Amino acid sequence: MLRKDGCHRKIPMLRDDTDGLLSVHDLLLMTPHEDPPQHGKQPALETWLAMTSSLRLLANFVQLLALICVCAAYPADLMDLHKREITMRQASETYDYVVVGGGQAGLVVANRLSEDPKKTVLVVEYGYIETNPAQEEPSSATSWSPRLLYNVTSVPLPGLNNLQNGPVYAAAVVGGGSTVNGMMSERGAPENYDNWAKLSDEGWSWKGILPYFKKATHLAPPAAEVAQEYNITYDLAAYGQSTSPIEVSYPSFQYPGIKNEVNGLLQLGVPKQKEGAFNAVGLFWFPGLLTASGITRSYAVSGYFRPVADRKNLHLLTGHRVNEVLFDKTKRATGVTIQTRDGGAETITTVKAKREIVLSAGFLHTPQILQRSGVGPADLLKAAGIPVVADLPGVGANLQDHSGFAHNWRFDTDVTPNPNSMFTDTAFAQWANDLWAANRTGPRSLTVGNVGAWLPLPIIAPDYKDIVATLKAQDPKSHLPKTYDATLIAGYKAQLALLAKAYSGHGTGVLELPFNARGSAIMALEHPLSRGTIRLNTTHKYAEPIVDFNTFSNPVDPLIVARSWHCVGIARVDLENEIRVQRFRRVDSNGQCVAGESDHEADEGAELLRWSRKAERRQLVCFRRFSNAMVLPSVLKRLLCVTFRLNMLLTFRLDVSDGSLATWRSVRRGSVVCAVRDEMVVGGELVDLGGSEHIADEGEEEESRRDGGGGGERHKRISAQLRRGKDRGNHDSSTRCDLYRGSSGRFGVGTCDGDGGGGA
Repeated sequence: MLRKDGCHRKIPMLRDDTDGLLSVHDLLLMTPHEDPPQHGKQPALETWLAMTSSLRLLANFVQLLALICVCAAYPADLMDLHKREITMRQASETYDYVVVGGGQAGLVVANRLSEDPKKTVLVVEYGYIETNPAQEEPSSATSWSPRLLYNVTSVPLPGLNNLQNGPVYAAAVVGGGSTVNGMMSERGAPENYDNWAKLSDEGWSWKGILPYFKKATHLAPPAAEVAQEYNITYDLAAYGQSTSPIEVSYPSFQYPGIKNEVNGLLQLGVPKQKEGAFNAVGLFWFPGLLTASGITRSYAVSGYFRPVADRKNLHLLTGHRVNEVLFDKTKRATGVTIQTRDGGAETITTVKAKREIVLSAGFLHTPQILQRSGVGPADLLKAAGIPVVADLPGVGANLQDHSGFAHNWRFDTDVTPNPNSMFTDTAFAQWANDLWAANRTGPRSLTVGNVGAWLPLPIIAPDYKDIVATLKAQDPKSHLPKTYDATLIAGYKAQLALLAKAYSGHGTGVLELPFNARGSAIMALEHPLSRGTIRLNTTHKYAEPIVDFNTFSNPVDPLIVARSWHCVGIARVDLENEIRVQRFRRVDSNGQCVAGESDHEADEGAELLRWSRKAERRQLVCFRRFSNAMVLPSVLKRLLCVTFRLNMLLTFRLDVSDGSLATWRSVRRGSVVCAVRDEMVVGGELVDLGGSEHIADEGEEEESRRDGGGGGERHKRISAQLRRGKDRGNHDSSTRCDLYRGSSGRFGVGTCDGDGGGGA
């Protein structure tokens, strides 16, 4: 096999050492949009054999040179990055900044902080740089090695018949969730961010965050003929300039069945948006996280680390975890303890931070590190024998399971080719492989798809008013974990009030439905009501945390899933009035209806709810493992008592910068793990106050203490730059904590869409 030298990157489906030797006809004469071979036509290989021997010799020579170039060039770049990883022996004892986690947010923060050559930055990452070139191919959107994820399983989930979900999606690789995801480039709807702002700070509103979305990405429009054929619409004004670090683009190919699936949703009354990046509600096309030139993954590594990997003041320490943050007697963060991921206590080392420590370890490990460091619920810390630095009940709370479920249908008349043709039609598969190898176009340029629908509750549930009434009548405490205290319950009530309003209108999608002409869809529950926890293992604090998604603990969640199934089940998919979606009958691998399953022609109440829970049990684990970041299975909303600029933790010289900076489920699964969404925006925003100079030095800290912890003139400058309209300083840390976690429910930090960051 050719895997070791990287050749399979250019010829992705090699089966033996000779598979992939292209005919000169395919290599030299195939056009980017050539029609696939039809059954009965002469295969390309026979055409090649009919050519003269001299031309065959020339073709072999040209092909050999091409293969040599592919093998030599593709792995080199990633291997060069691999050389930039340092060992603990090469690390310094002290840095200006220590960034915990080399995921999406961590690499952005490190990039910005290291702009000043006089400031030293260390990034500590549990995983390694992925040097397999296949991980940058479009096919990696649905397939990757298990070694790139943490091996963590949830506790049994009563709402899913005690299913244990695992592995929990959390990336253990440099680049975090941007390295292992479905490459779907999406944003949340404006209403989502505005609700986020109502729970924390107006800086998180759509108006406040849109400039950072645009700053992070630039769009390469689809080819004109493809856009016309499939009615792909877009708006360049929603994206940044060509200098933006993350590129998003459309593939050169779409399967014809997409048209029929789009028509089916439109017949349901789903509105079509011109550009989902401006209004992500209804049906819209979205680009993939792929470079337009090389058709390779565009992610945190390529956009934020690769361009600055040679900076002498930036170190990337891989294969290590951070055990805890160290505080001095004044509760200032002074350093971290670091241990090799596979080593014992003898490998533990301390690294000091002169200016600040930034936690970007993702939803799974940022709260765990805080808890191990003495920041979290006091009762939990005491049970683990950890001295309490700050009693913050919200650390590890507000975990939300972005669960997904498969819905299959059968067409009465086949629409071919379709994604399954790659496995059932050898002629089509060969054409696709040859076209990809020749010019990186065709079916193999697709990731998981580029179109979908995000449906508001009034569209999927005729009885949506009754569902909202049920939500409003609930006693929130009865469906929350027993560990939630009064402040967390108050914050949850604030969320429920906003969710009730969002469920009643058309500005928020509660169901995510991406599709790709395969005859099935992976649907996902948006904005769930159930809440869970991430908690330290009190008997072994250095073990993986205890994850309790608490999925379906709130009865409204499975009710919405049931309505979603029914809604999709009645959609018609037309092709000359011959194709129609099969209503709610599950199909097997051969497309045949499963005996004994209810037809569900109408909403059958309790039976459909029961079926939903059963289907969730069957399909949820597969969905999480297979689709990964495309579907972002979980979102942590850690209710830390901090403001938009993390003023309280800034007093500690400790920042949290990853997707956990939100209290609201503002974006959907594809966006967060994508390098350009929550965490990249958060990371860029964190240091957008003038690079590394926004971090408090000791003089500013002294000014902050004299001013009562509010930060004095420095915080006033920050407030002005964030367009917040008022200064929220002039409180000491304890008062500030009470202010932002109190009955108002305006929590500051709290959400990660499954970034694996690493670091822990």
